[in-house]
Amino acid sequence: MKYLIFLISFLSSTGCLLAQETTFIENKTPNGYFEEFYVLKDDKNIKHGAYVKYRYSFGTILVSESGNYEKGQKHGEWQYFHDSRKFRNSLKERGTYFTGLKNGLWTSFHLDSTTNNTTTAKYGKNKSTDSIAVNIGQKALKINQTGLFIKNKRIGEWVTYDYNGKILQKYNTTTSQLLYDSSIKDSSQLNLNRKALFLGGKNALTEYVQENISTFLPDLSSRPTILLVSIIIDKNGKVADVIINESNLSKATNRKIIDQIFKSDYYWIPALKNATKISHTIQVGWKISKERTASNAEKWKVAFTLLD
Repeated sequence: MKYLIFLISFLSSTGCLLAQETTFIENKTPNGYFEEFYVLKDDKNIKHGAYVKYRYSFGTILVSESGNYEKGQKHGEWQYFHDSRKFRNSLKERGTYFTGLKNGLWTSFHLDSTTNNTTTAKYGKNKSTDSIAVNIGQKALKINQTGLFIKNKRIGEWVTYDYNGKILQKYNTTTSQLLYDSSIKDSSQLNLNRKALFLGGKNALTEYVQENISTFLPDLSSRPTILLVSIIIDKNGKVADVIINESNLSKATNRKIIDQIFKSDYYWIPALKNATKISHTIQVGWKISKERTASNAEKWKVAFTLLD
């Protein structure tokens, strides 16, 4: 049985994209997700047209991402969703691509704690289902961060907000001027003397770390784990080195963690001393342990701390 999901609220018309002959493809990933998309008939390695990735949870469709491809490249508007079973189909990020590169306004959103209205309608002949239409009504989107991309490069002001709409950070990526950061109390020091900062502030760094470290939790033993890491940010705001100071994880897991931290290269604002860019070392720590819930089930708990 073929399920073709269209996000009525989000996907724009793809008629122009499907002018070329295409074939529908459905894949099931090892982690339980379904991917549905089109490929060119004359080259099935090239995606072309609508794309959606989703999974089922207690009979409800949970969308992971959706958008369009044009000749193998992401093109047009794409939407990404928080991975949350409790607050289902909460929009995480929205923006546009042009021939595979981020281009235009991109906005990320806090996890929406308001229940979203998700409705589905099935279509098919002879009592069989060959497609499902999914309509997601976002009730209370709260902006986390917003700014512009041109050919995958941030330009102009990028602004980060807390859940209640208060500005946490404002940074001009074109001029490299920090206009505001809630962690710096003396505004005269914003572009004079400061430590290396994560784009979006401490909360954004915490979210990045928690989100990326969670993929390695199945590799952990049942004993509590302490992990202390030094991240060296060079004067250009790039991750120059990652040093694990203390860890009882496997070497393979440590390597994965280091690789993930290097991927944060894209998000750092360099440190300054007397208005001159300098390298700076940031220390971060994790305490990872198992705890029992009220229903006596085990779950992983990750406590992340920014030490410097």
